[in-house]
Amino acid sequence: MVQNRIFFKLDTEWSALHLPKRPNGFAVLIIGDKTNFVEKDTSYWIQNYARSQILEYLKDQGYTVFYSNLYGANWGNPASVKLAAQLYHIIMKREILNRRIHVLAEGMGALTAMQLNEKLEGAIRSMAFLNPCIDLVAHIENEKNISFFIKSC
Repeated sequence: MVQNRIFFKLDTEWSALHLPKRPNGFAVLIIGDKTNFVEKDTSYWIQNYARSQILEYLKDQGYTVFYSNLYGANWGNPASVKLAAQLYHIIMKREILNRRIHVLAEGMGALTAMQLNEKLEGAIRSMAFLNPCIDLVAHIENEKNISFFIKSC
């Protein structure tokens, strides 16, 4: 049952907007991890069962939810932060929403979220993190250890 989903391209990246049946006036920006994707008419947050449950819960509570592909596995690069800021401004112009949004960031999306918080200067009401990658150097070392363990098995 596809309801109130809008997919659109921003720059070269697909983005999604999910509108609730009964809006509460607040929005949640989701910034995904390296497995995140948004395509022409679907996304990771729709296809993954656990993520779709979170998405539906937020919509049921009246939140407008939006997100973008943000250039795939971006590791918090400046282009992803710029695109996330552009997405914020477009959604604020299109929808009647409180200017201060909530951010839900997963994995390396935390790197983009923290920079976005500085760029948007007070536009973020709260941030929640799922398995955040906050320290890039520590994360790279951890990935190397996992790769070493897998290769040695």
